[in-house]
Amino acid sequence: MGEAAFLRKLRRAFAAEAEERLSAMESALMALEAIGPGPLNAENAAWLETFYRDVHSLKGASRTVDAPALETVCQPLESALGELKAGRISPSPAFFDLLHKALKVLRSLLSRFDPESDDTTLPPPGDPMLRRLAAELAAAAEGREPPAAEAVVTEAVEHVAQPPGQPSAPSAAPVALAAPSAVAAGAAWTGQDKSQMLRLPSDRLERLLSDCEEFLPEKLAMSKLADEAGFMQTTALQLRKLLERMAATLDQRGRGGPDEQLADRLAQAAELAAELNAEAKAHAAQLAAKRRDMTLKVDTLLDDLKQALTLPFSRLLERFPKMIRDLAHELGKQVDLAIEGQDMEIDRRILDQLHDPLLHLLRNAVDHGIETPEERRRVGKPEQGHISVRVRPLEQDRMEVVVADDGRGIDRDKVLEAAKDSGLLDAAQAVSLDQDAGLELIFRSGMSTRRAVTDISGRGLGLAIAHERVERLGGALRLETRPGQGVSFHMTMPLSFSSFPALAVLAGGRTFLLAKSGVERVLLLEKDETLHIEGREAVPYIDQTLPLVDLAAILGLPMIERTERDDASEAGSRNSQALVLAAGQNRLALRVEALLGEQEVMVKSLGSQLRRVRNVAGITLLGDGSLAAILHTPDLVASGLSGRIAVERPVRTEPPKPKTVLVVEDSVTSRMLLKAVLESSGYRVFTAVDGQEALVRLRGELPDVVVSDVQMPRMDGLELTRRIREDKVLAALPVILVTSLDSPADRERGVDAGANAYIVKSSFDQGNLLETVRRLA
Repeated sequence: MGEAAFLRKLRRAFAAEAEERLSAMESALMALEAIGPGPLNAENAAWLETFYRDVHSLKGASRTVDAPALETVCQPLESALGELKAGRISPSPAFFDLLHKALKVLRSLLSRFDPESDDTTLPPPGDPMLRRLAAELAAAAEGREPPAAEAVVTEAVEHVAQPPGQPSAPSAAPVALAAPSAVAAGAAWTGQDKSQMLRLPSDRLERLLSDCEEFLPEKLAMSKLADEAGFMQTTALQLRKLLERMAATLDQRGRGGPDEQLADRLAQAAELAAELNAEAKAHAAQLAAKRRDMTLKVDTLLDDLKQALTLPFSRLLERFPKMIRDLAHELGKQVDLAIEGQDMEIDRRILDQLHDPLLHLLRNAVDHGIETPEERRRVGKPEQGHISVRVRPLEQDRMEVVVADDGRGIDRDKVLEAAKDSGLLDAAQAVSLDQDAGLELIFRSGMSTRRAVTDISGRGLGLAIAHERVERLGGALRLETRPGQGVSFHMTMPLSFSSFPALAVLAGGRTFLLAKSGVERVLLLEKDETLHIEGREAVPYIDQTLPLVDLAAILGLPMIERTERDDASEAGSRNSQALVLAAGQNRLALRVEALLGEQEVMVKSLGSQLRRVRNVAGITLLGDGSLAAILHTPDLVASGLSGRIAVERPVRTEPPKPKTVLVVEDSVTSRMLLKAVLESSGYRVFTAVDGQEALVRLRGELPDVVVSDVQMPRMDGLELTRRIREDKVLAALPVILVTSLDSPADRERGVDAGANAYIVKSSFDQGNLLETVRRLA
């Protein structure tokens, strides 16, 4: 191996080690802060020792791969922890805040470390901001509070170094944390005996599992062969008995002439049939033994590999306590986080897909759900809000994750009002919706009960993303709420992405598979049982009536008439089979041409070209070598309930007229950047250098939305927004403020002026801007 290849290998190993150590440090710090200030005891001393050793190890590893910027932060951080460990300084809220800022800078630096390249984007060790952070840590190690000017600089360090999309954490209201055992569960996992662990890229294990899963069709084929061999044995036995009976009949008629020759030939055929039966019996026994052996080996191998790819749920939760702490700080709230069931083992790929849904649900709980201490006091609640995450196993290899809070809950009337304002439904539809259907509108994209958009929420995307991701996992997301008392979100999903039991059905003359977990019951319907309600078929089910839809109709396939399909069976012409599908609160009766049985299937994706196909979750190989589509239960239920049961033909339409955006910005660079970002997404853009010019431009051409800076000469963005709202012609024009002013007071002034959205430049994300423009334009 050449030197360059070795260095890349070394840097990759460092990146993995650094990520693991930093996660452990964050968990240890959260545990120390949860225990609170005071003399060292056995509990907090253990966490401090873990923190101290990981910082020391990360410092040494940084030197090995020539990453002095990381070392510049680790050195004074280690010194400060050493003084704390020796008892020469006492922890304070300000001290904990400084440690959090140091870890945030380390994480940002690590995110900019590219193990595949020698060229680094890390700042030099003499970078003024890193040096000032080091000076603050050194001052803390000596028991001194950092000077006010340097404290401001520390905020700038955090501002520059923090990863995009994460809120800053100014020292504001105190935040209560969960018990150390819950918060630091991830650190306990990473603290296992390293001699018992092997560092192996997860994608290599996934490829190995995928290779082993290819044995599943072979196992099914072996099972099919064994069944066919048994059928051949039975057939040979029946043939032998038939020939023997025919020979016996001829014997009773007496021997002689042609009958005697026929009887001899029948006897010979019976002997051959007996030999064939014996051979078939032996082969059937051998194949049955091979089937048992292969099933045991394949199942054991797959179970072991699946176990190797599982992680405790706590690994997903490692960063969320800190995220909640920072967000609560920013919003001036007090929040307690409790976690139950974090030791449950789950497929790592499921954990990866669960990150975003859980992130959005927790951010919503802090921002939308939990009230401020003043609000909670007024309604007789404790000042400290409570958020819980509970994980528990269900039947059929499934699990449930519940995110709950004791905040203000969800007001159904506000949801309906927001849905009408956003055009999702009209007044008549709002009146006809039941309680559950009205609340589930909150999962629709663009739905938000917030009046203005902030960096945290208000765009109506978080819950829609969570709902979509959970459904893609083959799960369901539902909510329960009591206004004024809180809300709980229930996510149910499989424990593993690998093989699962499925029902094979026939529709349109083709075989399809549905996950057994999504099928609530199989119904045998007689013709006189089906109803017709408002022109659609329905069927009674327990205490309700379910819509009845043909699977072939949903998939746009030609339906085979049941009278043709079952003309060999009089009973079959009277009855049909239907599956009751469940997706969240919704139910649908799905009629199929035949139920072919149950089998274990392995999901294969459709590839990047067909990443999302309605009603289809993937594809699998059957035991006979043919391919079959695995259907997506939530899509089928949605299609059947909406009446979308035919292949949609494309309609030739004229291309839509591009939306127009007025960009108001005095900085030439910022103006060019905003213009380029918007034009690359298909918007027509014209510009103005300040608010006064913008008003002149608005009298000549009315755009669909205005994107404006706040601080500008002659007329700033706040005054421009007020002038727009006071003008009868312009009053309804959406205004988005994009500015570097990020304090709560600044945001409040923007909202008071009449801005529809407020985006901070320090955490500028063009996706955030484009989504906000798309929603408002």
